[in-house]
Amino acid sequence: MRVILSLRGTSGSGKTTVARKFITDYPHEVLPEPDRPKKPWGYMIDLRIENIQQPLIILGSYENTCGGTDGIDTQEEIAERALAAHERGHVLMEGLLLSKVGPNAITTKMLAPTNAYVAAYIDTPLETCLERVTQRRLARGDERPFNPANTISAFKATYAACKNLNEQTNVKVKTIDYMNAFEDTINLIRGFENDLL
Repeated sequence: MRVILSLRGTSGSGKTTVARKFITDYPHEVLPEPDRPKKPWGYMIDLRIENIQQPLIILGSYENTCGGTDGIDTQEEIAERALAAHERGHVLMEGLLLSKVGPNAITTKMLAPTNAYVAAYIDTPLETCLERVTQRRLARGDERPFNPANTISAFKATYAACKNLNEQTNVKVKTIDYMNAFEDTINLIRGFENDLL
């Protein structure tokens, strides 16, 4: 089976780091947008070295700091891309906005019927997320005082969305250990491919 994996967490949880590691560490092909060939629609990753036979397609562009599905215009377009990619292999999508969507979101309604849609929550502690966001801001030269309210709100909303998905839909919800986020993600994809989940 092929999985449609929604990697979830607030800013600083490690979602983008996991996605970028697939792109930087494994053979891949950039899939261009049909009407804007210089902008990536996604990336097709070859994971056969990890005993994953189907390719992994990561949605969105990672040419900028804020990558993934946050650069896609609408939830409907995210779901349409996921469905198209799912015909070719496993799908990984991540983004702050997608992390907070629950049972009534258009992405959920479009992807849940596949029975392949999995929400994977990275369990990074809030304090760690806030520290990482602060460090990222300093690294890019942003020395303004950091207001953590938005990150705290997104942290709570992400957890609530995953809880509601688990209780109200057939979407599988899995926890990713933030200390081993990349390895857990690989194992989840492999397990789904081998019908172990």
